[in-house]
Amino acid sequence: MDTHTTLLVSRHLTEIKGGVAVFRDITELRAMELRFRHMDRLAALGELSSMIAHEIRNPMNTIRGFSDRIRRKLAVMPATGDLAEDARFVVEEVDRLSGIVTEMLDYSRPGRRRPESLTLSELVAESRKMIGGRIEEGGIEFKTDVASDLTISADRQQMKQVFLNLFLNAIAAMERGGMLLVAAAPVGEAVEIHIADAGSGIPADELRRIFDPFFTTKTTGTGLGLAIVKNIVETHGGTISAESAVGVGTTFTLKLPKGAADAPEPKAVAAPDAA
Repeated sequence: MDTHTTLLVSRHLTEIKGGVAVFRDITELRAMELRFRHMDRLAALGELSSMIAHEIRNPMNTIRGFSDRIRRKLAVMPATGDLAEDARFVVEEVDRLSGIVTEMLDYSRPGRRRPESLTLSELVAESRKMIGGRIEEGGIEFKTDVASDLTISADRQQMKQVFLNLFLNAIAAMERGGMLLVAAAPVGEAVEIHIADAGSGIPADELRRIFDPFFTTKTTGTGLGLAIVKNIVETHGGTISAESAVGVGTTFTLKLPKGAADAPEPKAVAAPDAA
């Protein structure tokens, strides 16, 4: 907080009669400056990631092509021992690296948005179906509380990516199973969506950094999943935040613009009478 003090003195400058103190709260200004600095660092990191990803992708594709060719040739040759299996391992590792490069590019260069009015309950159901096997294997009870007529304005594929990332994070946090709840309600001109799990929770010092690119506590992965989610949500004019308690679970809260009201069904036009 800035403080400015003005002294009031007598006419002959011999006695202080009083003073006026002016206080100005600059908390929000300081916070804004920090956010801008953070955004600048993330933008620079995104550009660097994009350059690295492009430089890696071409030689990586070449390695994969030759490795797959060697694997197929070894597979039909007698007495090749473990060579065919070794070649298969190389192909799998290249595919894993390709996934990392794709995530880096997704973060540094978000795809073009094609927003439309989407029925939220259908979008959640479609996203759930894509990971149905993981939900069953993990012993997850998937529940929803979303009105059937609730819509959001968003790009279908990008919003599926958001839900998939958040659902998979929730599943990973519930190693012994548990409930994954998706609830939503209109709030003014937005729709507020809560995705809550009953997992292990996130310590406070880690929670502050979960949306930072490349931050992860996992032994695998790039740490870009939630950074990409945040990018997508914010480019849609929305916000995302998280609350967590260790041993209780984590809740992600998204606010996204409402979709347009459902258009009325077009009236059938009668065919003209035959002449």
